[in-house]
Amino acid sequence: LAAQNTITVSGVVVNENKQPLSKVTVSVFKANSKDTVRRLSGQNGRYSFSNLTNDKQQVGIKTQSVGYQTDVRWITIPENITYFNVDTIQLAFSVTILQSVTVTTNKSISIKEDTVEYR
Repeated sequence: LAAQNTITVSGVVVNENKQPLSKVTVSVFKANSKDTVRRLSGQNGRYSFSNLTNDKQQVGIKTQSVGYQTDVRWITIPENITYFNVDTIQLAFSVTILQSVTVTTNKSISIKEDTVEYR
């Protein structure tokens, strides 16, 4: 039996101002597999995946966080290495403009001394 090569893949996620982003969901997956491994970036924006199988396939790195555009990139990991540092991932702000919302009610509240009435 051949020994499987394992690798650690790590990197940093920053915003447009190059400030580290914490609690970003970072996912690692392969094109021909449904298996996905997820981690949250730390306070310093760093993430790390250890004991990944290095079988010379391309690996997808997906980063997503509320308020930012999702980023997906593909990397090819060279053979015979045990550590791979992904280029810094910079997430762009995502602005969503919502339609106006009108809230109406037919119920009224009246307060008479120590009594509250709901109609």
